[in-house]
Amino acid sequence: PQICDLCGACVGVCPSDALILHEQAIEFISEKCIVCHHCEQTCPVHAIILDSSEPANPFMSSEAKYAEESLPPVTCVIIGAGPAGLTTALYAAQNGVDVLLLERDEQVGIPVRCAEGVFQSNLKDIIAIPDEMKCAEVKGVNIFAPDGTKIEMLSPETGFILDRVKFETYLAEIVVEAGAELLTNADVIDVKRISPEELEVHFLHQQILKSVRCRIIVGADGVESRIGKLMGLDTSVSLTDMDSCAQYLLEDIDINQDRCEIHFGNEVAPGGYAWVFPKSDRSANVGVGICAARKNVKTARDYLEDFVARCYPSGRITAFIAGGVPVAKSLSSLVNDNVLLVGDAARQTNPLTGGGIEYSMQAGKMAGNAIAAAMQNGDFNRESLLSYQKAWETRFKKIQDIAYVLKSKLYSATDIRMNELFGDLAQVPIPKLSARALFMTVLKNHPILLAKMARSYFMDLIH
Repeated sequence: PQICDLCGACVGVCPSDALILHEQAIEFISEKCIVCHHCEQTCPVHAIILDSSEPANPFMSSEAKYAEESLPPVTCVIIGAGPAGLTTALYAAQNGVDVLLLERDEQVGIPVRCAEGVFQSNLKDIIAIPDEMKCAEVKGVNIFAPDGTKIEMLSPETGFILDRVKFETYLAEIVVEAGAELLTNADVIDVKRISPEELEVHFLHQQILKSVRCRIIVGADGVESRIGKLMGLDTSVSLTDMDSCAQYLLEDIDINQDRCEIHFGNEVAPGGYAWVFPKSDRSANVGVGICAARKNVKTARDYLEDFVARCYPSGRITAFIAGGVPVAKSLSSLVNDNVLLVGDAARQTNPLTGGGIEYSMQAGKMAGNAIAAAMQNGDFNRESLLSYQKAWETRFKKIQDIAYVLKSKLYSATDIRMNELFGDLAQVPIPKLSARALFMTVLKNHPILLAKMARSYFMDLIH
């Protein structure tokens, strides 16, 4: 087995809460394990073997002793300082909420578990991205069918590949300036309800077990989120809705700097796709995401190594990341009394692409505003927080539903069927190739596929 990358993908799919992600290890609770093998299937690097005689090494033993310290109470505690947590903290703090932001890792933005692509227009109402944080401008995407057929799609606007470490560090500075307190190396251990209106969060910080009382807690703790489960929300995600992903930062490669690449095919990435996102004229994020539910002998990293060996044999690997990406619809319940979830913890991604930065930040803005409104009303019960869920669903539910149906049909198609579809799309002139052109091509040449997509969509609405 490989060394665990602590990505949390296994935690996200565990149906029995037998795994807990800490800063330095994954805690395995053997008496809760039901031996479903979901964790083993999802792991991008084959670090889990359930029949191993060596159990996972827990981060905290029952004999561990720590000094204890109680912090002054605050209104809001946010768990996780990624894009979702930072944006929630920003909008809450700007509206007068006293916020404590707890980040498990040592530095905000590290590790990067993302291909780093965004459109400025989707974030312009939240933040202007400084030019020094943009690694490359992207004007379109080249999509490759399993047989190598290339489809060129021009973007209606320029996209950017971020330097996410710089971007999140910058965002964290703005959040602190707005009045929020940020603690890194802060690993949440437990949340307890003290009264109907008050919670107590216990976390390990610099080898000191600390506690803080609050009126509301925000789970922005990623795909491996525990906060929702601790607070009575169903955060389970099926294997079919979790992609196992691995990515290299490759240097010294020949790429088209203003184009992203997407590669389909069951030999390339079963149930998913491979991507190339340029970071400069000679470097790119090169990754593979595969459906965790497939009975793959190879891991995501194995598929990535095959892809790189075939396409960039002389490339120099300078970084590696792995992780699980939820490609599900957002949770049916995003809020409960004194708690709400944002970002990957709430499954707020695009199910078709797995992209989540823009969704997470828009959700964070909605959540921060809802928290401020609840504070003004003096009540953080479920009804007071539902304005956040309603705002999210009004803007994104239909988009997510359609993307989910497209994902389910496209990624289950055979290579032959994909080749037929992309072959028809290749006949569309490049300036006209758009989402509308894609729809019309499917309508004209693959009506059965379109009918299946529509049927699935409307059946989902009924249920």
